Amino acid sequence: MTKKYLSKIIMLICLVSVFGAINPVRALVTQPETQTTVGNLSPVFFYTDTPANAIPSDTGSHNGSGLAGTDGMPVNVGQPVTFTAYAVDANSDAYYLAVCKADDITQAAPPTCGAPGAWTVTVTPQANNTQESITYTAQGGDAESNAWWAFVCDASACFPADALGDQGNALGRISFTDVPADGESVRIENATHDYEFDAPGGVGCGGGALEVCVNCTSCQDGADAATALAAAEVANGTADTNAYARGSFVYVYSNNPGTAGNAYTLTETCDAYCTVTGGGTLEDGDTENASPFYVNHKPQITGVTINDSGSASIEPGEAVYFRTTVTDADSNGGADTASVYVCATTSYTPGSGCAANQRICYSANQALGTITCNSGDASGNLSSTYNPIPTSHGQKTAYVFAEDNHQFQADYSSGSSTRNYDVTDVPPVLTTYNSTDPISPPTLTPNVCTGTVTWTVELYDNNGDTDVQSVDGVVFDTGTKTNTCHGTQYDKDCYDDTSGGCAITLGGADQNLVATCSASDICFNANDTATWQVQAEAVDDDARTTDFANSGGGQQIDFPAVLALDVATGATLAYGTVEIGGTNPTAVETAVANVGNTVLDILLDGYVMCTSWSPPYTNCVGTVLDEEQQKWSTSSSFDWDTQGNVLVNVVPGASVGNAAAGCNNADIAVRGDDHSSTSTNESAYWKIRIPASQAAGSYTGANVFESTAGGGGCS
Repeated sequence: MTKKYLSKIIMLICLVSVFGAINPVRALVTQPETQTTVGNLSPVFFYTDTPANAIPSDTGSHNGSGLAGTDGMPVNVGQPVTFTAYAVDANSDAYYLAVCKADDITQAAPPTCGAPGAWTVTVTPQANNTQESITYTAQGGDAESNAWWAFVCDASACFPADALGDQGNALGRISFTDVPADGESVRIENATHDYEFDAPGGVGCGGGALEVCVNCTSCQDGADAATALAAAEVANGTADTNAYARGSFVYVYSNNPGTAGNAYTLTETCDAYCTVTGGGTLEDGDTENASPFYVNHKPQITGVTINDSGSASIEPGEAVYFRTTVTDADSNGGADTASVYVCATTSYTPGSGCAANQRICYSANQALGTITCNSGDASGNLSSTYNPIPTSHGQKTAYVFAEDNHQFQADYSSGSSTRNYDVTDVPPVLTTYNSTDPISPPTLTPNVCTGTVTWTVELYDNNGDTDVQSVDGVVFDTGTKTNTCHGTQYDKDCYDDTSGGCAITLGGADQNLVATCSASDICFNANDTATWQVQAEAVDDDARTTDFANSGGGQQIDFPAVLALDVATGATLAYGTVEIGGTNPTAVETAVANVGNTVLDILLDGYVMCTSWSPPYTNCVGTVLDEEQQKWSTSSSFDWDTQGNVLVNVVPGASVGNAAAGCNNADIAVRGDDHSSTSTNESAYWKIRIPASQAAGSYTGANVFESTAGGGGCS
C-alpha cells in the first residue's frame, strides 16, 4: 500500500510539474563542505643515470673527479665550483638547491644555511623534475679542502633533513671479482640514512630504513638496516655484477642482464673499505668518503735577483741569471711545485709560457724556494741574441712569471713582472798598435818643433763601438818618463796627441774600432834615444777609461840625434874701429845655443878679412887682414897678447882637435823642457889686433861656428 501511494504521489508531482495546475512541493537540498589537507613532501634528489652508465650522478660537478674534485685537480682562486642536482618534488613544487658550509639547513624560500653560512644557494627556484646547476667562485680566503653539505628544499621542507646533508661522494660501490654463485650472501648493515627514492619508470620505493633498486626495474624495502636483503635479485651471467650503495639505499645491476636468479644478501661489515663475502669489496657509502671541493691558491713571487753566474754585475756576453723565490702555502696532496718563465715581453700565458721566440729562459716543476734559470741555457730560445757582444750598458728589462703545477700564475709580494737590471759599463780594450807597419820616428829639425809621430790603435768596447767617446795618445821616452806624463808636454821626452784626440773610425755595428793618433809638435831637443814608445787610452760615454797600454810587443821608436848650434847674439861680430897696433878694448861676445838634442862642442875657424870680396869669402880683391889677428876665449877679460886662441883658417873637413886647432870644448847642454830657454847657452869672446903696417879701411870677413858632439869631442 505504501508503495502504491508513493507511486501516485510521484505521478501527481510530475503532472503538476508538467501542467502547472498544482503548486509544487520542493525537496530540501544540503551541500556539506569537503575539507582535506594535502601534506607537503620535500623534494628529493633523483639520480638520473641508468645503471648501464655506471655510477649514478652526484650533486657536485667536481664530485671526486674533475676540476675541484680532488687534491690533484683543485680549482684556482677566482674560478667557479659547480654543483649540479636533479630533484623531484611529489607536490610538483619548484625547488631550491642549497650548498652549505655546515650540515645545517633551515627551510624557507630560499632556504638558509646555518653558520658559517652557504657556499651557494639557488636564487630563482628551479622547476620540479629538472636539473639545477649553481656555482661558487673560489676565494683567496678559502681553505684548501672545503666540506659541503647539499640540500634540496621547497618552501616548507628540505631533503635530506637537517644534519643529514648530502656530501657528494657518499657513494659506496660493491664490486665482485667474479659473478657470485646463486644463493651466496653479501650483507649491508648499519645504514644510517633514510632516503626516499623513486626509481626510473615510476617504480616507487617506500621510506624504509634501507631501499634497494634491482636493475632499475623494481624496488624492495628492507625492514631495517640489519635485515638481510633476500629480495635483492641479480641476474646470472658471466659478466661482473656490481652494487652501488648511496647513503641508505643500494643500487644493484648486472652488466649482462639475464634470467632472474636466486637472491643475494649484501652485507657491509665495516667503514671505509671492507671485505665482502662473495669475493668483492665495498667502498663505504657513508660520510667518510664525502667529497670536499679543493681550492688552489696563488703562489707568490717574493723576490727576484738578476746578476751573472757569480752573483756579480752583468757584462756584455755573459749569461744573465734570474734567481726567483717562489712560495706557496698549499700542501694538500703534497707541496706544490713551481715553474718560472723569464720573457722578453709581457706576453705570457699560464700553461704555455712566453710568447713565441720571447723566452729568455725557464725552469719547470721545481721545488718551492729559489728557482734559477739563465739566458745561456737550453731552456731559452733567445740564448744567441740575449745580452750578446756588443750590448750597450744601462738598464735592461725582463719579465718574470711563475706558476704552480696547477698552472695558476703567481702574484708578486711587491712590484710586478717587470724586472729591471743593469748591464755594466766595461772599459774599452786596446789590442794592437800599427798592426801592419812599424811606427816611424819623427824628422827633427834644429831649433823648431815640427817633428811628427803617427800611429794607429785597434781597440774594442763590448758595450759597442759607439760607446767610445775619445781616444788619447801619448809618445814618450820610457827611459825618463812613464805614461803618467800624459796631459803635460815635456819637450825632451813626452808629447800628447796634438789633434785634440785621436781620430776614431768605427768598425761597423759591432764592438771594434780604430783610432789614428798623431803627435806633430815634437821639438829639436827631444831625447835622441831608441826607448820611445807610443801609448793610448780610450774613454767611453760613462767616463770609463782603459789604462794606457804599451804599443804592441813593446815596440820601441828610435829618435834621431840632432847636432846643431845657433849664434844667438846675431849674424854680425862687430869689433868697431880699432887703431893700428891696437885691440878692441872690450871683448865681443858670441852666445852659442845648442839647438839640437846632443851635447855639443864648438869648432871655431874663419876666413881672412878683406876690404873687397868677389865673391864673398872666396876671392879677396882688396887688402887682406889675416884671420890670425883674431883671438877667441871663453873668458870675456882675456888679454890678446898673452891669452886666447888664435882663429884658424877654415879647413873643410878638419878633424876635431884642441883649442889651438879651433875646438872649443864647450859641452853645450841640450836645452831642457823649455826649448826656448837660453840657460844652457855658452859664449865665446873675441878680440882683434890691427898690425902696425895694416892699411886703413873697412874690412869684412866671416868666422865659422860648427858643432861637434861634446863630452870629449874637443881635447
